[in-house]
Amino acid sequence: MTANRIERLSTSPAAATHARAKLEFDVHRVRCVLKHQRHYLLVQHHSRRARNVGKWALPGGRLKSCEKPKAGLRRELDEELQLRVPHLLKLGDWRHRKENHRIFGCEIEHPLNWFNSEEIAATGWFTYAEVKMLARASRLHRGFEFAAIREFKARRSS
Repeated sequence: MTANRIERLSTSPAAATHARAKLEFDVHRVRCVLKHQRHYLLVQHHSRRARNVGKWALPGGRLKSCEKPKAGLRRELDEELQLRVPHLLKLGDWRHRKENHRIFGCEIEHPLNWFNSEEIAATGWFTYAEVKMLARASRLHRGFEFAAIREFKARRSS
């Protein structure tokens, strides 16, 4: 299944404000593109679905009730990676299996040395070219990971 980027359709300020407010409530999961030097972090979450075993994803997870996306992502990064991030760049929203995933990006100074093995089976640092190869080989979990990394790379180089 492919993930779809949510596009803003209205240009009026009032409609855009309403759309932003509606999307805040429609965010189900949060993910983060984490970059260290020239590498991007991908993780393999434990999965009960055989088709997802061994597939790479962006770190993050489900929001708790009434939790704001940035706060939820910070909680997830702390729980999964013991990582505290000072700044998060909002990259956009992608849909997967009828859920809206809010994606942020962040550059970190040091590579991670720990992950929560109860939630994550493996971590890996990949170059942009390697992530692109994983995407072509259908080795990415949700299908939007490469698009999110490409968006982060484009924003950081401009």
